[in-house]
Amino acid sequence: MKKSVRIMCIVFLSFLFSCIAIEALSLSQMQKSFDEDLYKNVIRLHVLANSDSEYDQKAKIAIKDYVVAHISSYTENAANVGDAVAMIEKNLSNIESFTKKASKDLGYDYDVKIDFSEERYPVRYYDGFSFPAGKYRSLRIMLGKGEGKNWWCVLYPSICNKASEKVPEMLESAGVSKKTASYICDDEKYKIRFRLLELFGF
Repeated sequence: MKKSVRIMCIVFLSFLFSCIAIEALSLSQMQKSFDEDLYKNVIRLHVLANSDSEYDQKAKIAIKDYVVAHISSYTENAANVGDAVAMIEKNLSNIESFTKKASKDLGYDYDVKIDFSEERYPVRYYDGFSFPAGKYRSLRIMLGKGEGKNWWCVLYPSICNKASEKVPEMLESAGVSKKTASYICDDEKYKIRFRLLELFGF
């Protein structure tokens, strides 16, 4: 009896370890796809509110609507991510001036700081698609002290305000593989895996 129990335990543990190994391999392959053609082909946008007060959070949303429309004019017609990067770098001072003016025109008048560099992002879920954690090129806009909740989006390709059904095509046009785009757009299927990638750092 004891021998049969031991055998059952060994079989169960072998099965469990096999499942874990298969899942780990799948996660590793997924991360490899992100490393090869996602992080280098997209540009993220990160807006930091002054604080978590209702006033500052409303201001963040109002200002970002103006800013997204303005910045998209630099990136939406870019032939590739290199062109988009060049356009942003060329117009950083214009973007900062525009954001300050938008803040003032909307009645907030925050100090504004702009930074364009690599930044680590957490997993983000949107309406119909998700983006994995990782290091992305990022345009970072800090309003005031920048101590409030964040607003995150994708600046290039310009999908911040696009319907989810357009996202796969736009990602592929930016150089993201069809396979990687499928991970991002089939968000219900991969949500848990994205969290595991973030948690265990594959």
